[in-house]
Amino acid sequence: SKTNFIFASHNSYAASDIFEYLKANDIYVRYFSGNPRIQNYLRISIGTDLEMDRFIAVLKEYLK
Repeated sequence: SKTNFIFASHNSYAASDIFEYLKANDIYVRYFSGNPRIQNYLRISIGTDLEMDRFIAVLKEYLK
């Protein structure tokens, strides 16, 4: 199947912390704080190659 987003979590970092860091760097993803079943997941929409390169660079910076 094809989709324009991924639904992701990280084993060592809380989705809320990643969300806040991305937001502080003007990268906006969906965070579902109100739903306990998915509150540690982010919905990341796929953008242009340039947008995704920036997303990956900022995420790598956070995960260091």
